[in-house]
Amino acid sequence: MKHSIRNTVIWIFCTCFLASCGAEDTMSVTETVSQEIQQETAVEWNADTILQQYPTNGMHEIKILTTNNVNSTLFARTAPEEEITGELVNDALYTRDRMLEEYFQTKLIYDLVSEDIKLIDPFTTAALAGDDAYSFMIGSLRWAAIPAFNQGVCYDLSDMQVIDLTQPWWSQNVMENFIYEDHYYLLVGEFSPRNVLSGNMLMFNLQEHANRNLPSLYDMVREGTWTYDAFCSIVQGIGTDLDGDGNMTLEDFYGLNCDSTAGHSFYFGMGQNLIVNADGKLQAAVNTDQAVSVLENLQKLFTTADINADSYRKNTYAPNESFMENKALFNCMVVLDLSMFRDYETDYGIVPLPKYDEMQQSYCSFANVSAMTAVVIPKSLSVEKLQNTGTFIEAMTALSHYKSIPEAYDATLLSRETRDEDSVEMLRIISEGLMLDLGAVYNIGGLYTMLEECTVDGKPVVSTYQGLENGVQTDCSALVEAFLGNSAE
Repeated sequence: MKHSIRNTVIWIFCTCFLASCGAEDTMSVTETVSQEIQQETAVEWNADTILQQYPTNGMHEIKILTTNNVNSTLFARTAPEEEITGELVNDALYTRDRMLEEYFQTKLIYDLVSEDIKLIDPFTTAALAGDDAYSFMIGSLRWAAIPAFNQGVCYDLSDMQVIDLTQPWWSQNVMENFIYEDHYYLLVGEFSPRNVLSGNMLMFNLQEHANRNLPSLYDMVREGTWTYDAFCSIVQGIGTDLDGDGNMTLEDFYGLNCDSTAGHSFYFGMGQNLIVNADGKLQAAVNTDQAVSVLENLQKLFTTADINADSYRKNTYAPNESFMENKALFNCMVVLDLSMFRDYETDYGIVPLPKYDEMQQSYCSFANVSAMTAVVIPKSLSVEKLQNTGTFIEAMTALSHYKSIPEAYDATLLSRETRDEDSVEMLRIISEGLMLDLGAVYNIGGLYTMLEECTVDGKPVVSTYQGLENGVQTDCSALVEAFLGNSAE
């Protein structure tokens, strides 16, 4: 059943980190390998049998540092309460954890902090002190996992044979971007419900949609015709000066309400990248003919009166509030934010970000780097505990795939926080298309900022990139050194 992680890493390195959701191939190598494994073993795993493949001998007590809050505003459960509460996400996670404890004959302990940004200090302190305070940490990519890697306190997972990245419970499109020459330091998968909820999407007001006699967006998604041109044909000319003061303000109606970073979601949704690995070298991808065309077209749209993005530079959740007041047809947001709409009285629908064109194989959902979580193991963890910790992480993520993710995702998100069965299908498409990019995580050379400056501020694409080019090369070299240097320490 087990395949060497080195074989997986070699494949990922050869595919040059490029997220596969925009590629033309009909099937990725990972999918092919996974199917071969299933054919070889003839085993159909489920929640009751999946743990049987993992060795149980000598499992130590597992201590996880994590949080149930993205920030002071947004709750997102990763760890359960100490009992069944009747809340479906909690109870699914609670049941998963008891199954793990019983199977491995161990104790699972959570150390919870108030929000993601509070994770890095205790994790770093413990790692630098050389103790075994934590088996691993689950935390935001932006606020916890990446800062831990930057400080050089994470274990290099390339020698951890028990982690099998070919399996469907790992976010392969995301993981591709975090491996360089066999070295990787974090894991992204289904161990936390937050990860399937971390993609960006478009909400639309069903009443406004009906009033305007618009075509079915759901059918367009299914047929592969939900493209950027189709989106533009709907929102262009829709901006309305409701109060008649001659200015488009927060009191008026827009085709799209969003914060100033929504251009990123559209850019990645159209299968583009900021950084790629070409022949073993990290380099910019925003200067290709297609990427430049995408940014220039986004700029033309985002600088019209049909899009309100500039008003929300400093208030992440303000577009959601404005959408609730029926002041826009579309709203661009993270799936995780759906919890804010439980009491929203107006019906809404959900669709992925549009594709570049009908030739793009599938829909891509840019993962919010604050919402998405990762697992990191401290360098200080004793050698005798490392492989058992890896086994537990693999088993925990595999069991989540069959147990807590289906129950939490289907029973809670899909039935309570969406208003129609079509949106259930759309959310699955969004979560299946999750992607991420090193350029976005690190803002390499200022490329992530460049997207906002070009789409919302109207800066020229080509000359703006040219001004960043040297910095991009410098940052890429520094990142490669970090991957290689952290392993050597």
